[in-house]
Amino acid sequence: MAQNKAVDPSDNSQRYQNTKPYEMNHNVCTDHPPRPVDEICCYCGKDEGKHREDFENQKQRPKIEDVLIRCGHGSEDNGTHCNHRMHLSCATFAKPMMNFNTQYLSQKQNNNAVWCSDHFCEICFGEGFQQTASCGELLHDKKTIRAFHTNCRPIGSKMLGRSKIELAKRPTNYTGDHMKFCGLCGKSGEKLQKCKSCIQSFHLRCHQTTSGSHDRLTTCRDCIFDVQIRANEKTFLLDQGVLEVVTTCKDSEANLPEGVVSVLSDRQRRPITVQRNCLYTPPQEICHTVFQSWKQLYKDHKDLPAVSEFLQNLHEYWPAVQKPQKKVIESYDLHQSFVKFLKRNKQEIPDFKPKPAEVNKLVKIKHFGRKGYGVVAKKTIKPGDEIGTYYGEVITIDERERRRSLSIISKDKEAKHYCFEAKIDYTVVNGAKRCNYKEDVIIDSSCYQNETAILNSSCNPNCVADVEIIDMGDFGFHAELLQKNKQDVPNLVPKITEVNKLVEIRHKGNGVVAL
Repeated sequence: MAQNKAVDPSDNSQRYQNTKPYEMNHNVCTDHPPRPVDEICCYCGKDEGKHREDFENQKQRPKIEDVLIRCGHGSEDNGTHCNHRMHLSCATFAKPMMNFNTQYLSQKQNNNAVWCSDHFCEICFGEGFQQTASCGELLHDKKTIRAFHTNCRPIGSKMLGRSKIELAKRPTNYTGDHMKFCGLCGKSGEKLQKCKSCIQSFHLRCHQTTSGSHDRLTTCRDCIFDVQIRANEKTFLLDQGVLEVVTTCKDSEANLPEGVVSVLSDRQRRPITVQRNCLYTPPQEICHTVFQSWKQLYKDHKDLPAVSEFLQNLHEYWPAVQKPQKKVIESYDLHQSFVKFLKRNKQEIPDFKPKPAEVNKLVKIKHFGRKGYGVVAKKTIKPGDEIGTYYGEVITIDERERRRSLSIISKDKEAKHYCFEAKIDYTVVNGAKRCNYKEDVIIDSSCYQNETAILNSSCNPNCVADVEIIDMGDFGFHAELLQKNKQDVPNLVPKITEVNKLVEIRHKGNGVVAL
């Protein structure tokens, strides 16, 4: 294959997006690729992907050719076109960031294209905020394909221009004290390995990440992935054997030695210079365990209130990055898995026409930080008022499980779960014989949605789903009734062929629509 010939990313994208999750080692780190100077694969730099055989020969899935494609980033919504090229196999097996999964990220409900790693904030992504990571303005490292939000600029980095930075080189040798608990689980018991490059300690059972460039027995996960710490952010500093809370300085002093950064210490009330590899920020999910270990290790230390506040705020943290407003699309769409089901049972394929969404006069979508999106009332809503109709993409149960598996593998804290369980009634005609069947289906509102999708995923919405049936030739949909009280209500209403609705959401009363 010629180096400068790239296939349009849309050619293979649909089959790639809809195939089973690829089998691979997810606990692996691959090197951050250097910025390419030629039109070659940005991950491997070669004519043929080194994972081509594994990619094309995976069992129980349609064969997808390992072609060189252009990065799919770039549109009116997400900026200029990216010129990076990559083999589908290299993109699939690339792990330059923790939990980076190109197949998951390429799904229609996410980016709907194969993107290279230059379009995600590495810090936000590593923290599990994978949807946020792809939003907002990014700074790009000069030498490698790495990016960071403008508000996530790493400590020690140098600004080179409007959107270019030069990352500080990570120290590789450390000879001082180490933490007395595992940096991955927060617990202090059992044997701890010591990282040769920083203060972290870890259990081998917790640290499963492998890399061709590092030894797992002597290098912690953060050092393997070269995890960065934001400037102007609180973190731990190991000083004289005690973890104290400090704030990294936004603009470090000029001409600092390599591996040295400035932090603001509450103890000394002024900026001090420290070794970069003496800092540690725990993963968000272990903040409680870290606090318990810290209390046990340091007893009634005077820094306890500061540590408690730091870990509590870290536990509740959510990136303050502007996200695009959710688009309200009131239409049904048929996923290929459902279309195949209809064809297999000799059913007519309906042609849904998207229609302009009317402004909902009763409710609106609002973002609530860590809780995500919710629905609030614009005005007082009477019991029985119709809130809206549930729209989305009709998929099979198997497709729902495939999407769920990808999101679990990827560990995306912001994975979009807007699934409504429904059924399909259909009739199979065989000569003079007609047989009626029911089949479970899913309406996934990750792509096509209005306010009702957010209600369906909310914690305790004071609404109820009314059953409606949409007639499409010899078959129709109906939804199982979602009932919040104990009254006996029939599961079905008579078939109404005039309505173009699958399920209506009505208000039950008792206040406003809630999260």
